[in-house]
Amino acid sequence: MSPRKSVERIPGGVDSQTESIEKILRYVDSESPLVKELADWIEDEFSLEGDTRADRVIRFLVGINMLAKTGERLSPGLEGGKWLAEGADAETHFGTFDSEIVGFREILEELFRHEANAKELNEHLSESIGVGWETSEQVTRRLNYLRSIGYVELEEGTYSLSEDGRDFIEGRSERAQFQAPPDQTDIVDVFDQDNPPEVYLVAQDIGNFHESHILIPEDNRHDISLRKLSSNALFIHLVDDEFRGYSRQSEAATETTQNGTRYRRVPVNVVRFDDPVGIQGVIGELLRSDSITRPDSYPFSATGLTEVTIGELGGDAAQTILSSVDADYTYAEAVPEYEFENPPTPDEIEDLYYPGGVLTEIIGQMVQALTGGQHIVLVGPPGTGKSELAKQVAAKLTDSSVTMVTATADWSSFDTIGGYQPEGQSGLNFSPGVFLDRFQDDNGNPTNEWLIVDELNRANVDKAFGSLFSALADDSVTTSFKDDDGNEIELVTKADVSGESVAAHRYCVPDTWRLIATMNTHDKMSLFDLSYAFIRRFAFIHVGAPSETDITTDAIEEYLTRWKIAIDADTDGEDTGAEDTAGETSPDSTESETEPASHHDISSDDLAGTLSDEGVEQLKQYWSQLQPHRALGPAVIEKVARTFCGEGVDLTRPTKMYVIPQLEDLPRQTQENAIDALLDPEADLQLKDEEIITFSEDYLGINRGDLHNTQA
Repeated sequence: MSPRKSVERIPGGVDSQTESIEKILRYVDSESPLVKELADWIEDEFSLEGDTRADRVIRFLVGINMLAKTGERLSPGLEGGKWLAEGADAETHFGTFDSEIVGFREILEELFRHEANAKELNEHLSESIGVGWETSEQVTRRLNYLRSIGYVELEEGTYSLSEDGRDFIEGRSERAQFQAPPDQTDIVDVFDQDNPPEVYLVAQDIGNFHESHILIPEDNRHDISLRKLSSNALFIHLVDDEFRGYSRQSEAATETTQNGTRYRRVPVNVVRFDDPVGIQGVIGELLRSDSITRPDSYPFSATGLTEVTIGELGGDAAQTILSSVDADYTYAEAVPEYEFENPPTPDEIEDLYYPGGVLTEIIGQMVQALTGGQHIVLVGPPGTGKSELAKQVAAKLTDSSVTMVTATADWSSFDTIGGYQPEGQSGLNFSPGVFLDRFQDDNGNPTNEWLIVDELNRANVDKAFGSLFSALADDSVTTSFKDDDGNEIELVTKADVSGESVAAHRYCVPDTWRLIATMNTHDKMSLFDLSYAFIRRFAFIHVGAPSETDITTDAIEEYLTRWKIAIDADTDGEDTGAEDTAGETSPDSTESETEPASHHDISSDDLAGTLSDEGVEQLKQYWSQLQPHRALGPAVIEKVARTFCGEGVDLTRPTKMYVIPQLEDLPRQTQENAIDALLDPEADLQLKDEEIITFSEDYLGINRGDLHNTQA
């Protein structure tokens, strides 16, 4: 998640910002309140001034991970837990602000250089990180937080660093801001982090390299300002046409003048390569426009290295250089694997709700299969949350992002394995498909990125998977393709190549890599069947729609809460401004499988619509009438409910828009039974019968004379 740009004012005064947050945290930790309960407590406990509002304060604290929100229940978040821990101090507080909100470190670094007022600092942030604030209000709020933790002082409208703030920024505090450079064995992995470092090439005399500082002229070819570089930046050192090592800033930079030239002197901690890498071995890759993303200050041109002291490499070029240092890196060392130490629990699954104990069973089956070495297929009707469930469980087990693709009838091994594609003037080059792409990054480094294939049975699996069947069965495969150097493209298991050096033409399947697929059972008869060769390699897990007995008033209220639809006993279908604006989404989140969420605490900003108690009962009866004939997942009913909230709208409109099309593949008798169920007078759904019958005749080809609940 990207850091926030917007900061809210915390009640309690400028000097008490952090104290107020800690007070809120202690209350939440002891009481585990609902959002509304905390809002009421804040309004009672503090004197709210100006535009400070309790609900905005809560959203802000949730947004920076001080508080965690499960349904409407609050608890201390990841960052909040750090504040509550014994020994939390100003650096703990600053660490939260710096990691969760943009601008805090940049303000400290600018004040380290000179005193400034809020307007000047706002202009600096606009230039350095592009915030684009029209006023200085957001800067002032950040300064108030920094004053509250004791790092910044204010005198007559001018801000400066306090002694503690200067100690921190200069690295003299107990936990300095400057980090040691990563070990050589871990250096390539830093580019997989959420915020990978900036990387610069420094071409400088070896003497300065050994003296552990670099001198960068203020006036350099690319106008790179060392004042604006992050303390996390890495420098790769090129000396005498050899990459000798890399470094990271170790102390605050200072200014110096030598022979009339003004420099920034940057102390660094250096990691030297045991075997330097000659530039000739990688220059070809560094100059290839199709494989390297080039920053504006890229230090290489078509003719080689430009005349620069410093230039920005970017992550692609840096990994190319650093990977060449590890040319003998084996697959046993290089292939990332997952430990599955923290499997997800039902309470950790967001934006999904299932009545009863269904979710616990589904999660249990998924975790057991995936951690036990199985690939899985989630099967069930449309709208039951299969895709969302697959994404969340995969992300929890791997603690990383996963890729989702949707299968099509046109899929072939070209889409999954890969094939030759035109590439510039170099002719045809091999390009990996969606499966092979999960096992290797653009620089040839092994990766372990799980894949989710949505709507699996839309593809001809035997045609599309081909040699993947062998890989899924832990067998290595040599394809018919070759890379630019004539090496055959191989799909290999880790066991077969464990002790061998990493090579770009080999795509290694990690031991803990998994494929998760989803399949709509409504489509099963009309699309491709799955072969036995495929089926025996997967565990199939059912994600069903609620049964007729599951569709109770309490369940409907649970769903409405998660769809942001309020229930108002005084409302009888009035306009809420919420016409059907949502596409198909998954069923929504739950605090737990037994504790219902409140439907009274939906903020006005989130509100999608309002239904009366009568509307709730109609929706329950409507879903119950349909379910025996066509099992519909909550995502379909969500569309119905959102449309039902519109002014003067009954259930006729959403029935034609979303429900009758779902009956298309059913046998004629079942279609007629479903329409009859909707038109049943005892159900009292208040539908416009003639519209439903006419649309069913046109869309499904039903003969009205075959329906029981209408006159021929």
